[in-house]
Formats: sequence, structure tokens, C-alpha cells
Amino acid sequence: MTPELPRGTVHRYQGWEYRVDEHELLVRGQRVKIGRPACKLLLALIEADGRLVSKDDLFALAWPNRVVSDKNLSVQLTKLRAALGSNAILNVSGLGYRLAAARQGKQPGPSSSALIGRDADLAEMLTLMERSRLVSIVGTGGVGKTSLARAAFETYRRPWRDGTHWIDLTRLSKGAPLGQMLARTLGVVADSPGPLSEDLILLLSQLDALVVLDNSEHLLDEVATLIRPLISRALGIHFLITSQEPLRLEGESVYRLAPLEVPRAGAGLTSASSSGALALLQGRVSAINKDFKLQPETVDLAIELCRHLDGLPLAIEIAAAPVATLGLQAVFDQIDQRLRLRLRSHGQGGPERHDTLLQTYEWSYGLLSTLEQQVFRRLEPFAGGFSAQMAQQLCCGGSEDGALTLDGWEMLEALSALVEKSLVQSQPAAALIASNRLSLLESARDFARLQLAHNGETDSVRRRHAEIVADAFELANYELERWRDRDWAAKYGPERSNVGVALNWACAQREPSVLARLTAALAQMDSFALSDAEVVRFPIPLDVLESAPMLQRARACLEFGWAHYLHDSRELGTRLLESALEGFEALGDDVGIYCALTRLIRMVRGRPGMQERAEAMWARLKQIDERQIPPRSRLRCSIVAYYFEGGRDIDHLWRLHRVAQGAGFDDQANACLLHISNELLLNARYEEAAAAARGMLVATHAGAGLRALAGHNLALALVRLERFEEAREAAQVLLRALPGAAHMVLDLFAWVALRVGRVEHAALMAGRSAQVKRDIDWFSEPAEAALIAETASALRDALETPSLNELMQIGAALSTPEALSLAQAS
Repeated sequence: MTPELPRGTVHRYQGWEYRVDEHELLVRGQRVKIGRPACKLLLALIEADGRLVSKDDLFALAWPNRVVSDKNLSVQLTKLRAALGSNAILNVSGLGYRLAAARQGKQPGPSSSALIGRDADLAEMLTLMERSRLVSIVGTGGVGKTSLARAAFETYRRPWRDGTHWIDLTRLSKGAPLGQMLARTLGVVADSPGPLSEDLILLLSQLDALVVLDNSEHLLDEVATLIRPLISRALGIHFLITSQEPLRLEGESVYRLAPLEVPRAGAGLTSASSSGALALLQGRVSAINKDFKLQPETVDLAIELCRHLDGLPLAIEIAAAPVATLGLQAVFDQIDQRLRLRLRSHGQGGPERHDTLLQTYEWSYGLLSTLEQQVFRRLEPFAGGFSAQMAQQLCCGGSEDGALTLDGWEMLEALSALVEKSLVQSQPAAALIASNRLSLLESARDFARLQLAHNGETDSVRRRHAEIVADAFELANYELERWRDRDWAAKYGPERSNVGVALNWACAQREPSVLARLTAALAQMDSFALSDAEVVRFPIPLDVLESAPMLQRARACLEFGWAHYLHDSRELGTRLLESALEGFEALGDDVGIYCALTRLIRMVRGRPGMQERAEAMWARLKQIDERQIPPRSRLRCSIVAYYFEGGRDIDHLWRLHRVAQGAGFDDQANACLLHISNELLLNARYEEAAAAARGMLVATHAGAGLRALAGHNLALALVRLERFEEAREAAQVLLRALPGAAHMVLDLFAWVALRVGRVEHAALMAGRSAQVKRDIDWFSEPAEAALIAETASALRDALETPSLNELMQIGAALSTPEALSLAQAS
């Protein structure tokens, strides 16, 4: 048994430990004599903690102020390997040595690479390297291929008899003699300056080594020529390649490296900080400014910054310096000036061509053929992705001067090459989509934009893009009336960003036809998703819209008017819908008239003084022959009908719900559930109302608007049941889905405040809510209105009129967040 040694610094590894103060190595508990030089070498490797230590540094540590031969170092390292295991100390040709043993209580792995957010990628890489002798890491510039390769290179645990070797190909040009370079690196004497000879292949086939060829994209032919015979004959040599495209060799395992994960908007601090992109941002900024730390109030800003930077490690590292000195807000405020931020040199000593993203893209762009360059830059207008068909339409026709005309098949070949070279990203096709979705990273779009302007193609390409997107929605309305929701969403949902880009162009260029079609497209998507009406934020010139062809103008006014209604701009919404109705009447379009009347009825129904008008429009609508009306519009009208025919019939609504579900009209099925929960609330059937509202919340396809209203109805039912804590949770659903409807939460908790004796809080919240509803001309559903009326009556009973009026006025002047804080306290 080994006697107890004096206490001191001890480095413990799997199977052995080194005691610094005693200069002693213990292997499986037994002392092993290795001598003072070997101890110094071992300590240097231990203190490097997995990092490489150069041969010169090892000489200086073990034999200071002495000149000794390489053989001395070799002898000492052989002694250490004999004691610790043949794979404990690895030689990286041309770079030095490192300790590859697993530290006790610490996962084995490199610290030199400072790899952040790539644990899963590294694990998959190591698995691939176990299975394949040729592994290629493929990805766009700046995505971190070299960093991942370095980590895999340093982490891969195998006793390579002839070492591990890293070769950076950046500075080599076409035709470089890679065979001779590899031979020299591996210590084999090449017999001729030409290609690999039989003798050289035979010599290399005797070796056992790992070779990394970094930055291979500009020498793909040379690298493939080098590796092809070695894969089949030099079975002991394993290759790890980094490139923007694969070699396409038999037996090659390709690992496509994606950008770092960026958390979803609204993720909490803990969840967001664990994502790769934010972890890298935090780490790099903290290295410059030790006081920097993500906070709950800044995490959303950091998420959006990383999203704008595509999750690219290089872009995030470039952004770190200005964030460290100026702060997140200042950098984010300038994010539209992407090139100034992303393409600025970061001076971190990486490969020369990686000094800036601009140089990275210039490098990649310079490797493309003329045709590939044309296709790449012309893809710039596409935002949020595109199909191969749309790309072909953009690049192969539509220009009056023929400047955009390319051969269709050659264009598709060029597009495929851009995917292979990682300049265009590809996502596998979903079950309902016939072809893969393609996209450019935002940084790639920035560079393409420069090239588009440089070649004088900006105007013609942007015009063609807008026309293509407008054409893509030609059948959208027809298909929405007949298709299942999920099928329509799968086809048109991915084009939202493209519609937005094209609509901005149409607004600026004042193109009536394109403007009308794109306005209708975006408004229809907003309505379908029951989300915040994005289209109302565009500077759509109504005078230009008026000059569009009549059918296009009527369709645009129908959808745009409904969007304004959803956005609480009821006066403008009504005018636009009336204009749509006039247009459809002039065209004799009964389907259009039917749709316009249905929406106008929903707009005015229940509003003070509007009931007679609603009934008149209902009578007019009923005169239209429903056999010519497509299914979705008929069902939408049937949902409205229960207000006019047969009273408020819950059973009728359940029947409509089943019909909508069977047809795949999920939004209308959920609308039925909303009406059902409204009626159940009105009939004081609160448990059933809560169940119906919960049904909407778990519905897969419920949009943000419906989720918000379902959260409100659930909270209202729970408030009535006096389950106040559960009601608070339900109210959070409303606030998250529709922050602009916070006044509905105030109405709920003003009633709660009264129930728990906080009368003043109730008056303040009621005052703020009343002011908001006046500002937006809010119409309350009957169950909601009943609760508000009860609160008002109870406040009048509890307070003198002057006191109540004063509190209501104070409440009206509060901000909504201030009023919501009272809800939390009640």
C-alpha cells in the first residue's frame, strides 16, 4: 500500500495522478519513476489543459538554457507514453503536443477551441469519425467549420501511430502539389514532384494518422484527386475536411454545419442563455467587458440581434466588440446598417480571409462561375426563403431588355451548385410541399445586394420579384375557400416575408396592379392567421389602390378593410369594405358581394344603433343563391347566422363546429368554439365555458387572436368560479398572444379586486380600461359587458360619486403597465 504523501497540488486523471510538490507520478496507485525532465514535460502538458504546447516551449521548460537534440524530447515523451498509455500524449504535426488524457471529474475535451453552442455537433462529428475514414464538414462562410474541426481534431481519442496533422489550404492556389505536401507532412520522402506515384501511395499506405485539410473549397478537384486513391489503398489514414461544399467521393460522410441556435422571441433568460448564439455573444462580450451580463430586460434585444446576425459565429464575434463598448441597444438600433456591423474587421487573428465577413463572401463569390454569380446575386430580394420554381422565374425571364434572361436548365444547375457550396441553404421538403425550401442567410443577402447594385440589376430584379410574388397568390383566394387550413398554410405561409418585401417595393414604386394584389395577399394571410394585422403598418397609397383594375381593387379593399377592422380601425375598415362591395356590385360578382356583406355584418353587429343596418344587410345577403358560394364562405356566413336565425343556439354552433372540423377549416372550427364559450358564459355555465376555451388553447392551428380570446374566456369563467390564481395564469395567455388587449385583463381583475375588498384598485383599473376602450372604439361581447356592468354597479354602491369619478380619472391617466401591476396585487 502506498504511504500517505505530504499534501499539495495534485492533478488527477483517469488511472493516474501527478503530485506537483513531490514531482511524483502515480499510476493506478503505484509510484512510477520517470525522471525530472519528463516531470517538467508532463507538468507543462497538464497546465496547458488540453491546449497544444509547441516543441520549442517543451524544450525551454525541460532543458532551460541548454541545446539538446530532438531525440531527447522523443525519449522523454516515449517514457511518458509508456507510463500513461500510448494515446495519452498526442503529436499534432507542425503545431506541437497536447495531453489527451481524461481529467478526473471533468469531461474530456479541448479548452483551446473555446467551442460554444456546438456540443451536439461535436458529438455527432466524433461519431462520424468513428464510422468513416473521410468526413467533410460543410457549411457557409463564418459558420464555424474550422472551430468544429479543431475541437473534433483535439478531442478524438485514438492512438495514432503516426500522429495527427493539420494542413490549412487557404494560401494555396489551383494546381498546388497536394500529394507532395501531404507526404512531407507525414514524414514520407516524395520521389517526384508530380501527382501521387504508385511508390508514394505504397509508402502512405503503411501509415496510421489523422489528417485535417482545412479550407478546401477552392481546391476541391485537387483534394478529391489526392484522397480518391488513398481512401481505397491507404487504409490507416483518416481525413477530416472543411469546405463550403462536399468532395462527392465514394465513402464520404458529409456533416452540414448549421448556424448556432437562436432562441425564440420571448424565451426566458435561463432558456435563452443556454442557446448557442446567446452563449457565444455573452462569452465574447464578457471577454472584452467583464461587467457585461445578460439581464431579463435585455435578453429579448440580444435574441433579436443574434437573429439578425443569422446565428453565424463569425458575425456574432464581429458584433461583440461594439456591444461591449456601446451596449446592446446602441448596436441593435443600427442593425439596418448591416454591412457596417457585420463586415467590419474583428482582428482576432483567424485566417486572413476570415478577417471580415465581406472577405469571406468575396472569397466564396470569387470561386463561382459567371452563371453562378448571376444567380446568387439575383436571389437577393427573396426574404424568408423561396422555391426553385420561384428562383427560376426570377432569373430566367420577365425583363423587357432581356437582362435577366438565363437558360432554365443551366439556371437550376447553378442553383444546385450554390446549395452544394453552402451559399444557398436548403431545408428538406415538408410532407405537403413538393420541393425543398431554399434561402439565403441575411449576411449572404447583404453581400448579394452589393453585387446586384454593382452590376446595375437592382431595379429590374426587384420589379421581377414583386411580380412573381404577386403571381404566386393568383389562386390563393380560390384555394382558401376550398382547401384545408393546413394545406393552404403550407403553400402560402412561407411566403409572408416575400410578400412584405414585394409590397414595400410596390408602395414605393406606386404600381397599381402589383400593389393591389400584394395588399390583398398580406391582408388575407393576416386574417387567416388571426394575428396582429401587419398589413396596416405598410404605407399603402390608397389613391394608387383606387386606380388598380376593378376586381383587383375590390379584392384588396375587402381584405385590407377587414385587416383594419381586426386592428380596431373600424371607420377606415368600414369605408374600405363598402368600396369593395361597390366594386363587386359593378362587376356582378355575387361571391364577392356575399363575402363583403358577411364581413360588414360582423363589423356592425351589436354596435349601438347599428342593429337595423345589420338586419338589412342580412336580408340582402339571404337573397343570393348559396349554391354558387364556395364552402368556407358559406360556413362563415352560417356562423354569423345564429345571431339572426333561431336565437343563440349552442347546439347549432356545435354542429357547425363539427362541419368545420370535417372540412379542415380549423380557424372556423375554433371560431365556433369561441362563440360556444361566449354563449356558455352568458348562460352562467362556467365549467363548460372553461372546457370549451381550453379546447381552443390546445388546438394545433389556433392563431394568436383566437388564443388571446380563448385565454380571456377561460380567465372570465375562472373569475366567475372564484378560482383567481388559475384566472391569472389564463390571463397571461391573453397578454402574451395579444398585448394590445390588456384592457380586457383589467376588466377581469377590477371585478376580482372588488371581491377581495380592494375597492380603490378596482376603480383605478376600471378607469384605465374605460379610457382604452374609448380610444379604440371597443365593442365588448355580452358576457364581458355583463361583468363590466356588475363592476360599475358595485363601484357606485361602494363609493361616493365624487370619489369614484376622481379615482376613475386617475386610473384613466395611468399607463397600462401601471394598471396591470394593480391587477397583480389584487
